[in-house]
Amino acid sequence: GLAADAQPVQTQRPMTRSERTDFHVDIDFTGDFEVVRAKGIDLSDGGICFEVAENLPFQMQFEVGGEKYRSRAYLVWVKRLSEERCRLGFEFVPSESYRVV
Repeated sequence: GLAADAQPVQTQRPMTRSERTDFHVDIDFTGDFEVVRAKGIDLSDGGICFEVAENLPFQMQFEVGGEKYRSRAYLVWVKRLSEERCRLGFEFVPSESYRVV
């Protein structure tokens, strides 16, 4: 059938992973967008899945060593850790990141 003939499709660009550093600070962030158009994928009694064809920008600020920073970043992934907790991954917008407030 069709499913047996399907080939994997590369939908994401290859990612190079930068070195990670522990970073345990409070971060305030807000979505930096208006209405976003999305394309539905599937629907169930428990939820909905959809895709967006654009980056979702967020503004964030945090303090490190007594200095305040403001940054802009795109949401790139979300992982549900429990019913009440999620982990989010963002990619900094290079020209708009790490500006001292």
